[in-house]
Amino acid sequence: MKNFTIENATAADLSQLFEITKRTISATYKSFLPPAIVEEYITSGASNQEIERNLAHCFTLRNEHRIIGLGICIDNLIHFMLIDEDFQHRGFGKHLLHFLEQHIKANGFSEGQLETYAGNEQALGFYLSQNWELTKKEMDAKLDIERLYFRKKF
Repeated sequence: MKNFTIENATAADLSQLFEITKRTISATYKSFLPPAIVEEYITSGASNQEIERNLAHCFTLRNEHRIIGLGICIDNLIHFMLIDEDFQHRGFGKHLLHFLEQHIKANGFSEGQLETYAGNEQALGFYLSQNWELTKKEMDAKLDIERLYFRKKF
């Protein structure tokens, strides 16, 4: 792993964030969500709107000045976390998750929360390996898929 930094996202980062998110969601989410739902999320602009709406809470992970990941952290909730598909399985996700955990703690919270979908085996295994505790399962009626809720005490 070469030099990496984690920085607050800015409006100047949006085009890169949109591109990474679109490409990575398109390549990875279809393994656990219906492809039509994934395509609608991307083509409707909803993924871009989610990033824009939460830009003040967004952090970028950069490898040699290239954005390769992002995390959105609102209070004690890790709302969204993504590593560019070309950089997965290299330890970058661990670094970003650890940073977000430290951010939560630095803001006075003793517990973090996050969620994913039941079919997202990669994320499920990753969060469990990082000592996050699965606390709840709930059906998402809109997507007809089970959501998994996690927490981690600090």
